[in-house]
Amino acid sequence: MDLRESLEKQNEIVLSLFKHVIATTTTTAGKSSNLLFSPALLNVILSFIAAKSPGDIEKKILSLLQASSTDELNTVSSKIVTTVLADNTSSGGPTIAAANGVWAEKSEPVETSLKDIIENSYKATFNLVDFRNKNSIHLLQKTDFHRLDGTTVRVPFMSGYSMRYSLVAYQGFKSFFSMQIYLPDEKDGLPSMLERLASCRGFLSGQGDIPGHSVSLGELRIPRFKFEFGFRASDALEGLGLDLPFGTIIHKSCIEVDEVGSKAAAAAAMMMCGAGRCMPPKEKYDFVADHPFLFLVEEHISGLVLFLGQVTDPSMH
Repeated sequence: MDLRESLEKQNEIVLSLFKHVIATTTTTAGKSSNLLFSPALLNVILSFIAAKSPGDIEKKILSLLQASSTDELNTVSSKIVTTVLADNTSSGGPTIAAANGVWAEKSEPVETSLKDIIENSYKATFNLVDFRNKNSIHLLQKTDFHRLDGTTVRVPFMSGYSMRYSLVAYQGFKSFFSMQIYLPDEKDGLPSMLERLASCRGFLSGQGDIPGHSVSLGELRIPRFKFEFGFRASDALEGLGLDLPFGTIIHKSCIEVDEVGSKAAAAAAMMMCGAGRCMPPKEKYDFVADHPFLFLVEEHISGLVLFLGQVTDPSMH
């Protein structure tokens, strides 16, 4: 089994799922907030549900994730935990700490085979719980950030001028690497950009038909942001045709991006090119993220999308 090929198939639902996350969490006033979720985690949860739910649910999940069997899903999840999420601090790579666990109602019977899958394939701890009785970055400067509703808010921005960052310009938006940030050209262009990306098959795997080319980066300004976001993932999955009658999936994530994290991203980007082999592109674009944008965190060798989110107001925690 090729891990990247399997993850490319799973990535096909990521942007569509994100649209349903927005639809199920938009406020009654029609406003969308900062959003964040982990496609990798949800896919692992769905793989686990498929393993324990033979029949229609299993078939729907296999179809949704474009997998041939639950064995394939279990193998993919195992490789994610043991290789993709392995800590690479000692070899100069990123520091990664992953903890996996399953908590089951202690009054409900649990099959031994399911417990084995949890502990062996998913490398997770299994717990019985009484749920029924328990409830080159510079000094920061404040700059206007333009919200979708046309208002502005002043927030701290991280800024820099450097040729060392990698920027890809697409028709209508740009992508900044290493945390990939998709910035629409229009200040209110986030919804239409998301629609365009979601309709482009293979975009997250680098196989989409949206034209793009490498350009040099002029001025770089990205707002510092920190927020957490929780939602009923089962509601969003219903939008993809997956109804889970036996329970609710609650998903919560948090993220913080500051000047320290940006320095680490810059170092990772510089390692992409060997000495003397990379010439700076002739075109130069400024990357000023002063209006709502989409971002994702991806492990590039496997193509695993760890986090996907949007920032509509960086002043909100």
